[in-house]
Amino acid sequence: MMSLPCSLLVDHSSTHPDRFVALMSATKIQELNLEKNSTVQITGRDSKMVFCTLKESIQCSDKKILLNKLMRHNLGVLVNDPVMVGPCCNLQYAAQIDIAVNYTDALKGLNRNICKVLVNEYFAGKRIILCEGNKFIVRKGMKAVEFVVVRTDPTRPYCLVDTTKVSKVNYLTDVARYKPEEKRLSHISYEDIGGYVQQLQQLRELEFPLRLPSLFKQLKVANPHVIMHGPQGVGKLLLAKAYATETNAHFVLLNESMIKDVPIDIKIVRIRSKLEEAKKNSPSVVCFDGLHEIAPKTMIDPNQHKFLIKELVKMLKQMEQDKSCIVILIGITHLLSQVNTGVLHHFYSIKNDKDLTLSSNFDFNHLAAGTENYTGERLAALCKKVAWRVYKNKHEDSIGVEDEVSEVESFMNKVITLADFQDILHEMS
Repeated sequence: MMSLPCSLLVDHSSTHPDRFVALMSATKIQELNLEKNSTVQITGRDSKMVFCTLKESIQCSDKKILLNKLMRHNLGVLVNDPVMVGPCCNLQYAAQIDIAVNYTDALKGLNRNICKVLVNEYFAGKRIILCEGNKFIVRKGMKAVEFVVVRTDPTRPYCLVDTTKVSKVNYLTDVARYKPEEKRLSHISYEDIGGYVQQLQQLRELEFPLRLPSLFKQLKVANPHVIMHGPQGVGKLLLAKAYATETNAHFVLLNESMIKDVPIDIKIVRIRSKLEEAKKNSPSVVCFDGLHEIAPKTMIDPNQHKFLIKELVKMLKQMEQDKSCIVILIGITHLLSQVNTGVLHHFYSIKNDKDLTLSSNFDFNHLAAGTENYTGERLAALCKKVAWRVYKNKHEDSIGVEDEVSEVESFMNKVITLADFQDILHEMS
């Protein structure tokens, strides 16, 4: 039986980083009547297509498809975006293709002959299907060269490339003839993060307000702000940059070198300027790198310290109260004990979630018994974590919803049950 296209959510894959390979669960492959190691067609944003080899992964859920950064870039999608997956047919071999080097900094020392050698090595012995506009990466030693398919003949949307059957390959080393507007493939992504599986998963739970701002506003949950602390040089800033890249958010960096050893008034002006930039380019991620220097617990002059903290807290409150923008704060420090507690409170951003919809038979007595020794702050954190979990699960269940308005309406019909709280309590215990 012929399989039909199916909508799946994209997740990142660290395997086969420069190849056109997609990973799916064995159950989903069988359900869609596809075969392992077969070629499938994936359609992303604006009808962009990628053809790739399908492989099985025990780490992939039935609702997801694992794609590397190269394929996500070609499809114009981000992590957790939906894509259509189906079989491909009616393939034609390319008689001629035009290939260009994608960026000028990759041209140093390259000429047409070197390009030809690199491309021939890349295609040798492989069954690769490319569309006009597709990019691919060829690595030689420590060098990575990014190519783009400018044109194919025949001019179908896609064709099968086999260098033994392609009669002519044009290598356009003059990149001025083709200068794409998309972000460069070398931008930091989740695949560039080594290890930190648990930390990365926690950070990814904060993706939704940046990806679906209308749905986030309907949820009426406070902007999620987070602290990342640990020894110097372990990749905290890299995590923050990957988070901004994968959510397509504007990234604003304020580090300690920008405000260290400057007068208090200049320090405040620079902090305010960064926050205004974030609000202007919402949705945004503001990274306070070196929070212990930006908002220190103590200073030599207590009056200046009091003034600095007062102004900083005032700016943070104004930003939180501005409902027209979504700004996520990420504080980075290796000296958590040296951060002012008043400022630290805003990064945890614990709010009253009284607007959350509870089921009609919600048992408050049962919940109270399970949280007997909880402080008010810990209860608020629990409510927020439950709201995010319900939000995340509902979003995954909404695959195939075409527009954000419909997804908002779908989510608002969702109620929070006692079981949702019990799941989180079990994880926190």
